[in-house]
Amino acid sequence: MLSESDFVSFHVVLNDATRNMIGRRELELMKPSAYIVNCSRGGVIDESSLLEALQNRRIAGAALDVFAHEPATDNPLVQEANVLATPHLGASTTEAQVSVAVDVAEQIAAIFRNETPRYAVNVPLSGAAVTALRPYLPVAELVGKLVTLLTSGQLQQLEISYSGDLAEVEADALRLTTLAGLLGPTSATRVTMVNAAEIARQRGLRVIERREPEAPEPYVGLLTARAVTDAGGVQVGGTLVGQEPRIVQIDGYSVDIRPNGGYWIIGRHTDRPGMIGKIGTLLGSADINISFMQVGRREARGEALLVLGVDEPIPPELFQKLLALPFLHRAKVVRL
Repeated sequence: MLSESDFVSFHVVLNDATRNMIGRRELELMKPSAYIVNCSRGGVIDESSLLEALQNRRIAGAALDVFAHEPATDNPLVQEANVLATPHLGASTTEAQVSVAVDVAEQIAAIFRNETPRYAVNVPLSGAAVTALRPYLPVAELVGKLVTLLTSGQLQQLEISYSGDLAEVEADALRLTTLAGLLGPTSATRVTMVNAAEIARQRGLRVIERREPEAPEPYVGLLTARAVTDAGGVQVGGTLVGQEPRIVQIDGYSVDIRPNGGYWIIGRHTDRPGMIGKIGTLLGSADINISFMQVGRREARGEALLVLGVDEPIPPELFQKLLALPFLHRAKVVRL
């Protein structure tokens, strides 16, 4: 797409998956007559690489409404003759101001109708069912988030399964929290339990719930979410260990991931001697420390799941080298 497009316009949220998604490598793919338009978030484009490409006439120009640091008073990009810069106008347009005013009025009207406004920040959770499920809400959010981070393709359907103790209580809070975790990383709007169902409906996402009285050993309660997309599917299972949320299943493979705010490489590979050593050598040569490693497999020398925790972010160039390793079929870097 980059090599054939005359204009490339960005409309994405900024997260670990989209940060610096356009850098030197991507800019070198573009035509010298091509233009970049960024009205989403400044960190989506590596500004130093863009400046270099503009100065060397590798691309024809750029239109930028957002910057990595705002206001962009000292940003050299705004001084370039082939850059059209505006001061982050998104929420200041006439259309946006009207939309915000209408949205606020509708939510005030909802309050007078004794309904819950769509974008409430603090929603009281009460009732015996919610009290029983409250410890599992962080699990549901974590499972939903990881499903999104591992998913490829257009999301079409979400299947949520409640097993063991979770199957015996009303699980509305778990469903909504799972949806909030799922939709949050790809939404410019803050997604909460209050508006998650409405945002899912707007996106045409079908949600199916299942209950299984028996949880697989050794879990008392297990929440599993499976996303169905036009490119396949991803399944993630989570539970509580003590009072800590843990990811314990990915696509049927048993794992044990304790979210610590760090970076995780999660991928599929063919189980072969030396595979882990090659990955470790590449990371070590880049001074990236491995904090955790686990391999899930069903049979020796068959397809296996790799989960690797690292202390530092993975540079794009290094990640491409990892993907080029023999027997590594696919991988993603996520932050949990």
